[in-house]
Amino acid sequence: MLGTASVSVRMVAVIGAVGLLFGVLSGAVAVADKPAPVHPPDPPASGRILFAGTGDRSLGVVTAPVPGLPVSTRPLLDERPAHFDDQPAARGDQVVFTSLRDESRPQVYLRDDTGAVRRLTTGRDVGHPRLSPDLRFVVFDSAEPGPDGTGTQRDLWLVRTDGTGLRRLTDTADNEVWPTISPDGTQIAFASDRDGSWEIYRQSLSGGAALRLTDEPGAAAAEQPAWNPVDDPDDPAHPDRIAYTVDLGAGSTPRFTLRLADGDRTDIPVLGGAQRDWQGSAPSWKPDGDGLLFLSPNMPCGCPSGVDRVYQVDIAPGLPVSATPGLLLDEDRAVGSPTWLVDRNGESLVVARTTAADPHIATLQDIRPDGSDPRDLGVTVLHEDPASDTDPDRLFNPGPGFDPWTERQNYSPDGHRIAVSRFTDDPSVPGGRVQRIWLVNADGSDPAPLPVADRSPGDWETDATWSPDGRLIAFTRRSPGGLPGVGGPSRIIVVNVATGAVVGRLPVPPEQAGLDDAQPVWSPDGTTLAFTRVARIAGSTANKHVWTAHWTAESGSFQDERDLTAAVCRSDCAVIDDSPAFSPDGGDIAFNRKDDAVLLASRSGATCRVLLPVGGAGCGGPIAAPAGPFQP
Repeated sequence: MLGTASVSVRMVAVIGAVGLLFGVLSGAVAVADKPAPVHPPDPPASGRILFAGTGDRSLGVVTAPVPGLPVSTRPLLDERPAHFDDQPAARGDQVVFTSLRDESRPQVYLRDDTGAVRRLTTGRDVGHPRLSPDLRFVVFDSAEPGPDGTGTQRDLWLVRTDGTGLRRLTDTADNEVWPTISPDGTQIAFASDRDGSWEIYRQSLSGGAALRLTDEPGAAAAEQPAWNPVDDPDDPAHPDRIAYTVDLGAGSTPRFTLRLADGDRTDIPVLGGAQRDWQGSAPSWKPDGDGLLFLSPNMPCGCPSGVDRVYQVDIAPGLPVSATPGLLLDEDRAVGSPTWLVDRNGESLVVARTTAADPHIATLQDIRPDGSDPRDLGVTVLHEDPASDTDPDRLFNPGPGFDPWTERQNYSPDGHRIAVSRFTDDPSVPGGRVQRIWLVNADGSDPAPLPVADRSPGDWETDATWSPDGRLIAFTRRSPGGLPGVGGPSRIIVVNVATGAVVGRLPVPPEQAGLDDAQPVWSPDGTTLAFTRVARIAGSTANKHVWTAHWTAESGSFQDERDLTAAVCRSDCAVIDDSPAFSPDGGDIAFNRKDDAVLLASRSGATCRVLLPVGGAGCGGPIAAPAGPFQP
């Protein structure tokens, strides 16, 4: 899954000193004259790749949140499908964030006061953008080539909010990340490992030496700084303060806790009382400089929690805060980067979160071939068993109330529509869930079940494949539905897309009665269907073969069923072959042989060779040195 956490800073009044800053930045930043390395452009993309997944991230919002009365987020951006957006940071009525919507590496984007979105960077690999107090520029970190030309390091950069004036702010052999800007817009604070461990530093935006602020003992790491947006030297309630986190975890298991730097004092605990041992991360100030947002998996009840929640504390009475933090957001999904937005809708909490409302809900998604613009099309496919997080077998053999990963999705030949197998609620059937073929537009709009004239209430349907002319869909039906060995045998039928009329059924030989057929795929000329069929060999049904059958559209019938696996094996062949795929000219069929290889056979079975692993043995039996898994 993709996605990272972020922190953000708040809006203050426009600071006049920042106008002078841009004059300084144009020539006096210590490393401004050094040419910036140019990342090679991403290759042009054509077409999109369809898949089901659980990891899409987008921006969510709660307007006028009330502490202690959390409600669910709704999408911040009025876009469908949802792009992969992350790490929001707001000031006033504007939000900067990272996104993959144009490149395979994240870039900086700005959502302005009208709701319009524009890109600010190109060809970088960015993280943790923050707006300046006057909303004229953004600082962020970016991956750069290491000093010897190998590996990468992260340095700090600046770009104006109109996308011009890109400047490099740091250029050391170490990492600088998580930049945050002082209230007067003249300094940045950031985390760096330059002294051997992660600590917080501050530095003038016009260059010069960096001052180390923290000195965490041992292996503890100071990270995620957030500069208080209010700095009034005449108001002792608002001194020069930076919230940050200290990682007290051991090894690869982080355990963040909230700290505050106040002038020359550091390592001041933010939480006290019953919350003194709480974890806390991603600190982010509200515009008043008193309210502090943060993430924590802890709860006042002491109940166990598997996800972060968004809390708010008021630090005006003093530190550490002994009052119970106010719960602002409590959703059963991954949440990050809390930030406070003040726009035409009033005050709002903005977060990055997994797009689906549950981290185990798989949705229909797509992506460009170059890895850019992963999108969530907003169509739920299945609800996986949470136990699969530690037991992968539960993906295919889930506990009661959850769905197996038997989904399939395919574009129509013209690319305008999608056939996808979805699990939906049906309280009239055992288990309350059915899997059906649905049709949806390529952007995820107008989902509707494929009409099938002879569908029974408990049927499960999957493996939809369009005929080359787009008029027909062949799919697998298990009736009654259920997992293999629980439901009935699976059969392949062909329906007319427009009417739902059943126009063909793949016949089952008597010796295959009670066994499964599945995974149909049309040849490019529409005359042949390749599919998988369970094979009974020496009394065992722990085998699968790839078969072909000739299709006659005029009569709606199949003839000449042939066992392709047996043909290439020249024997009964106790193997598991599946996932057939035709070559573009229809003359060859690639398929998977577990465990594990890709074989390529002629449609007739006269020739066959092992493509993967390279140097694999012939097609006569199991592959001795598996290197997969492969699914052609």
